[in-house]
Amino acid sequence: MGLVLIVGGMAALPAAPASATAIGQCSSVDDTDGLGLTCDVTVSNHLDLATGVGSSTVTTLECHGAANTAPSSCIGPTSRDYNELTLSVSQCNYAIAAGGSLICSIHIDNTIVGDATATGVTINQCVGSLGGGEVVLRACSPDGQSTTGATITECNGTANGGTSSLTCTVGPDSTESASLRVIVNQCNNAANGGGSLVDCSVDMNTDVIEARDIGDTGDTGGGTGGSGDTGGSGDTTGTQAVDTTVGTNGTQSSVIPVVKSAPVTTLPSTGTSGLMLIPAASAVLIGLLLLVARRRGMRIWQ
Repeated sequence: MGLVLIVGGMAALPAAPASATAIGQCSSVDDTDGLGLTCDVTVSNHLDLATGVGSSTVTTLECHGAANTAPSSCIGPTSRDYNELTLSVSQCNYAIAAGGSLICSIHIDNTIVGDATATGVTINQCVGSLGGGEVVLRACSPDGQSTTGATITECNGTANGGTSSLTCTVGPDSTESASLRVIVNQCNNAANGGGSLVDCSVDMNTDVIEARDIGDTGDTGGGTGGSGDTGGSGDTTGTQAVDTTVGTNGTQSSVIPVVKSAPVTTLPSTGTSGLMLIPAASAVLIGLLLLVARRRGMRIWQ
């Protein structure tokens, strides 16, 4: 059940496939001459191979009216979400009679997360169609391709009876995967009796996204930045300068003005260079005080 982990760093084993939903509409209806039928199905599948979890969103449209005219009534478009994959789509089979018009389309987008491969779809199309009389138009792409067990089966045994027109196509870039295969059956054994118009198409796209390894957290961010240089201090109040002038009364003035020293040069950060400025300033102060004391002593003796 679910994800199985293998000790030792090996990849997880894929879980069992998700459950499947089948979509069907517009078949075995409007089998009266001269009626028109227009139907569309869009499927978006998502599958995670590691967990086996699948989901899908399906949008449908069904319109009815007279042949070769705009529909008089429609149901939809109607969207529905499923907690499982949509693996089968069938529509517009055994529908419409003589002189009718049948316009149907299917669009499928598959997204697979994990280890998978997308390849071209297999097709079985336009086999046993447009028999019994004049052919107004035959535009099958590919044309007359018979493949047993094909992914897409379309427009086989259709538009017989003469004077009919048949256009059936499969998108040339359509892809599928063995990990997520959606079977399509559309416009088969339909619009027979002569004088009908059939236009049916299928597009199927499969995108594979590589899963990230378990525990992959991406690249580590950049290294730790280095610490910047310690900024220098701004202008500071300098050491006190002693005024050695003699006052008018013959005694030395006691005024000691504070002089602002020159800015201190910023030094590169070494961890202790800031502290080296303190002893230097102290030495200057002590030197000045000794000079003043010496000059005072000389004057006393004089």
